Order: sequence, then structure tokens, then C-alpha cells
Amino acid sequence: MVSFRRLLVAVGIAALPVLAGCSSSSTTTPPTPTPQTLYVANSGNKTITEYPTTATGNAAPTITITGLPANPEALAVDSAGNLYVAMPSSVEVFAPGASGAAVPLRTITSAPTGGGGGVAIDGGGNLWVADFTANALKEFAPGANGAAVPTNTINVGFAGVTGPNFVTFDSHGNIYVSGQTSANVAVYASNATGNATPAQLIVGGTTTIVLPYGLAVDSANNLYVSDYSTKMVDVFAAGATGNVAPTRSFTVAGVGTAYTIAINNTGLIFWDDLTNSNVNVLTAATATGTATPVTVITGAATTLNGPWGMTIH
Repeated sequence: MVSFRRLLVAVGIAALPVLAGCSSSSTTTPPTPTPQTLYVANSGNKTITEYPTTATGNAAPTITITGLPANPEALAVDSAGNLYVAMPSSVEVFAPGASGAAVPLRTITSAPTGGGGGVAIDGGGNLWVADFTANALKEFAPGANGAAVPTNTINVGFAGVTGPNFVTFDSHGNIYVSGQTSANVAVYASNATGNATPAQLIVGGTTTIVLPYGLAVDSANNLYVSDYSTKMVDVFAAGATGNVAPTRSFTVAGVGTAYTIAINNTGLIFWDDLTNSNVNVLTAATATGTATPVTVITGAATTLNGPWGMTIH
């Protein structure tokens, strides 16, 4: 597996003397964030719908993929814009911009999710699949197709993580996986393999984790855990491990069955609601308690129908 690191470069600016009788001022305009797309898997009608992350209210999707052979459970997008759609018995890969009854570029039949969902792409373009039934994380090389053999398998059940159903990465390439039936979240080093011991394991009553599903990591590597049972999102500090309390938790009034979360490059967190067929959008850094959404993507024009999985690219 190829791991990756982010390189942070600090640029120092020397102060210049100001000449008598003269004044000097300058302003620096921060870079404009790259526009991003929200991808939503709809279990109610077996479609994928796409929206700009600036969408609000009753916004129509910009693209809809129809005719999927099974309920889509989770989504991922690689650096080339290819869309990976996880289903119980396979992962289908669609070209950038695919719409309507699109034919997938590839179908990986050896990458079942086991009905739990969970796919992600690492910094090297490798596909990771959480196999709910096998209690394993499976890695596939870029371009994997058909009955491809995994290039790596982490047996998360060995560490007491059962029913793995979501996987994501932080800026160091560490691998996060939620254990739905074991009520925990494990974090593995980027080079983990086989019966590896997690670098972190968040577990215990103090964590308030009951049925963890979706995971997201922000730019400071804080971890967000969407809990299917408590209908809360629990936030844990970077490096948290053991029976630790979240730094804060939040929900939205009237939220129904909430599964997955995703964070965009402007610090907004998107939280899907299968019961109410909507997506709540909140400010990730400040949401706490019963939070008021910045906006809610909802209404007939959205065509949202039982949203179950999301990703942002």
C-alpha cells in the first residue's frame, strides 16, 4: 500500500522599515476554496445524486445515476473523479460525469461489503472496503476489476472490531474504521496488515458510542462519529484512544435515521437522514448540543430518497 503525508511549509515574512513621511499597507487575500461536489447514495430508489456543496433547500441535483442493481451503501471518489459505489456484493466504478443509466467502467466482484457498506480511497489511489461479514478491511490496487485479489487485508476482528461499516483516513494516512456491532472505532497505521494492533481504539461507556456508522476527520484530525442509535455526532480530539469522552456532541432537532457524515473544504459538515430524506448542513467546528443547521437540503426537487451514504470531492 502507498501511504501519504501532508507537508506543511511555514513561510516567514520579514518586516520592512517604514520611511519617515511614508505609509505602507498590504492585504493578503486568502485563496478561494476549490468548488466541491456532494455525492449521495439513495437507498429508496437505487440512485446516486450529486449537488454542489453550496446547495441549499430544495436544490435539484446536477447529475443523477439511475438503474443500480442493488441498494448503494457507501461512496468514494478517486483523484481522477471516478465514483466508487459500494453495494452488498460488489463495488461499481463510474466515470467522471456519468449520469442516467450509465454503464460502469469496472465492477469489482471480489469487494463485497457484506451489507454494511464502507469504501474509501487512500492517497495512493488504492480502494479500501469494509467487509461487514468478514470483519476485515480489504485493500485493492488502482484499476482493480472483476475478481481482483486484495493486495492487503487487515483482520479488524482480531482487535475486537466487529461489523466494520465505514472507513476513512486522516492527513497522515492512518486508517479509521467503525465497528457497528462492537461499539468502537479503531485507528490503524497506514502500513497495517493482517492481525495488526490498532494504534488507537476508542471504546467504552464514557465514549457514549453505541452503534457507530459514519466517520469523518477534519483538517485538524479531529474525529466525528455518527451514531445510528443515539442520533448524535460525537467529536473526539486527534489521537483520542481508550474509554475517553467526546469533546462535544451534537444533533439536530427531529433527526430520524442518520447514517453518514462528510466534511467539505470550507468546514461544513453534511449529515444525511434516511428517515426524512434530507441532508443537514452544519458548521463542523462549532456545532454542539441541539444544533441549528446552516441549511437543510430537502424537498421534492432534490429527489433525495432514503439517503444512506455520502462523500465529497
